[in-house]
Amino acid sequence: MRSYLLNFCSALLLLIVATNSFAQTLKLNTGNQYPPFSDQEILNGGIATQIVKKVFTQLGYDTQIDFLPWKRGYKRAKENVYLGTFPWVKNEKRAKDFNFSRPIITTQALYFVRKDSAINAFNQQSLQGKILCRPIGWNISPHSQPLIDKKIIEVFRAPNLENCFKMLALDRVQIIRSNVHTGWFTIKKLFALTDEFRTLSETEIETYQLHLLISKSNPDSEQWIARFNKTLDKLEQEGFVQEVVKMHLANGYAD
Repeated sequence: MRSYLLNFCSALLLLIVATNSFAQTLKLNTGNQYPPFSDQEILNGGIATQIVKKVFTQLGYDTQIDFLPWKRGYKRAKENVYLGTFPWVKNEKRAKDFNFSRPIITTQALYFVRKDSAINAFNQQSLQGKILCRPIGWNISPHSQPLIDKKIIEVFRAPNLENCFKMLALDRVQIIRSNVHTGWFTIKKLFALTDEFRTLSETEIETYQLHLLISKSNPDSEQWIARFNKTLDKLEQEGFVQEVVKMHLANGYAD
C-alpha cells in the first residue's frame, strides 16, 4: 500500500510539473505591415509569427504574441517586458543589446521606383539628390549606407511602408528598399495599377536574414536562443518551415 501511494504521488507530481510547464505563457512581440512575415491581418499573423509560435509550442509553452509599433516592441524586448521580438535583421547596434537566433527565414530585398523614374541603378550617377524612404525603426542596409554617408541620397523616415509607397507615387520620395514580397503586396493593397512601379535590375538584389531577438540583460538569453535554434532546426528538417512559406506565398504575397 505504501509503495502504491508513493508511486501515485510521484506520478501526480510529474503530471503537475508537466502541466505547469505547458501552461506557462511566454510574451513575445512583433509588428504590423511586414507581410508576408508579420501582420496581424494576414493568415496566422505571417510566416515568421507562425514559425516562432510553432517553435515555442514544440518546447512546451503557450505564447502571447503582441503586435506593437516596431520601435516600441524593440524597446520593451530590450527591457525584458517581453521575452523576445521578431523578425529583425542583424546589425552591430542590435547585437550589442540582443542575442540573435539562427535565421527564421532568408529573403531578398530590391529597390522600388516609379515606372517613369530615370533611376536605373543604385549608384551615384542615378541617385544624386534623390530621397530614399525607410519606415521608422527599419534598418539602413550596408548597400545604402555609403551613398547616405556621402550625402548622395537623403533618407526620409516614414511611419510605415505604406506611407513610403504613397509618397513614391507622388514623387515626394524617389526610391524604396523592401523585400520583394512585402513591396509588391503593399503596392497591390494600395494601388489599382501595379505596373506604375518597377524594381531595379536583379544585380541590385540584397539577400538578408530575419531573426528572433532576446535581450542580453535576460540571464537565460543564451539558453533560450540555443533551445529555439535546436527546435527550429528540427522543424526545418521535417519540412515545416518550407510548407509555411509555400502556404503564405500561395495566398497572394508573391509578386
